[in-house]
Amino acid sequence: MVSAVAETTPDFAPAMLACPACLSVCRRHSIYLRTIRDIGLDGPVVLSVRVGKYRCATCRTIFKHELPFAGKSKRYSTRAVRKATVAVQEDKTTYTALPNRLNRDFSVQPAKSTGWVWFQEFAGQIDIEEYLRWACSRFSGQISVDSVKDGDMHMWFATDPLNHDLILGYYRAEHANSETLIAFLTTLRDKYGLQPKLFTSDDANVFDNAPNKVWPGVPLQLCHFHVMRTMTYRRLRHSLRAYINRLKPVKPPKNTRPDGTPVPKNSRGYMGDMDYIMKLDAYQKGSELWTELHRKRRLFFKSERNLLKPKSIEHKEAEFLDRFCKLFPELKQFRQLVLDFYALMNCKDLASAQLLRMAFLRRWAKAAKEDENIAYARKQMKDHKWFARLFVFTAFENAHRTTNSTERANRWFRKRQKTHYRNRKEHTIKNMLHADLIYRRERAPTGQPPKQLKRISTPTRKIA
Repeated sequence: MVSAVAETTPDFAPAMLACPACLSVCRRHSIYLRTIRDIGLDGPVVLSVRVGKYRCATCRTIFKHELPFAGKSKRYSTRAVRKATVAVQEDKTTYTALPNRLNRDFSVQPAKSTGWVWFQEFAGQIDIEEYLRWACSRFSGQISVDSVKDGDMHMWFATDPLNHDLILGYYRAEHANSETLIAFLTTLRDKYGLQPKLFTSDDANVFDNAPNKVWPGVPLQLCHFHVMRTMTYRRLRHSLRAYINRLKPVKPPKNTRPDGTPVPKNSRGYMGDMDYIMKLDAYQKGSELWTELHRKRRLFFKSERNLLKPKSIEHKEAEFLDRFCKLFPELKQFRQLVLDFYALMNCKDLASAQLLRMAFLRRWAKAAKEDENIAYARKQMKDHKWFARLFVFTAFENAHRTTNSTERANRWFRKRQKTHYRNRKEHTIKNMLHADLIYRRERAPTGQPPKQLKRISTPTRKIA
């Protein structure tokens, strides 16, 4: 155990001191010794400070000399408190791990509750309005909005995908409906002056009309990630599983003995019949093949670009797909459906997307009559209003097609709530949010101007 080292600090007990209330010069009444714990790299440090106590003869006020390096009635120095708040704010240290962290690095070990109080006092003094005005002043023109659930509450987040996923604002509500979304977007418009040129969201029904009620005529970009997840995971995945289940080999019935004596319950059957042995061997080989197909069925949804990655090449995933597509025509057809869908979603030109869309509708018209999930995908592609929201980003040079920036903000919030389990009340959640937003501002590059959404200029034709 390292013993504490007492250090002598400058004297804070002058004979005369001005009264903070009436500014009259007061004579020192008495002196007391104040002990303050400070950070130290070589061991615990205790500061012994002589502090003067004064009594004003004019206004009858009794006061003490304030210390510049420690707050009133604080046992720890200001920089020790700041080391604790920085660890929570920037390093995402939990309140439980904070005492051990400070004791290891700075030789101070406050209680867990003390660290919690320090952080709440620090974050409660943050002016979040200043951050929001700064963030909205750097707005690029494209806004991405999504919600995340936190217990019984919902949190709306708005981000700027072009400027390092900058969070433009948040809104806590009991329900993630059109009323709360309109209230959130109206605040961004009226209070912070946001006028987006492109609005990106997922495929939730709440985004169909609410953004245009706040910003009439703003183009709505449908998130490609959510569309692909809906088509593959929620729809086509069931079709693939049905195809694979139909390919599952059927085990031949147990062969009985020629004399009619029943075979034991756990036996494989009478093995004296060569035809039965061949059928059983074929079943075992087919079962092994089917098991491999079932375990790796997700590879049928993997794009050609991902198949070229080193890890995919190492596991020979492309060879697996080629082998099973040659063995089973149904799986080859399904794989072609997935590739056609990905080719359509990867278009960066509206005209090319329209051509691929018409080809998709014609090519899979027959298959849609036999499979309801393919019919759903074809129905969505046939919907002009829905399809028009997919390629709005092609009118801009640098627009984003997904809500990934907002998804990252949601994931950051969920991780914070999971590790800091004491952030459950309204004010503690807001304090945590405000501290993290301020840290995001500190990390933002100051030397670079914010990016702006650029519309593709239409070339003008010269008239002869």
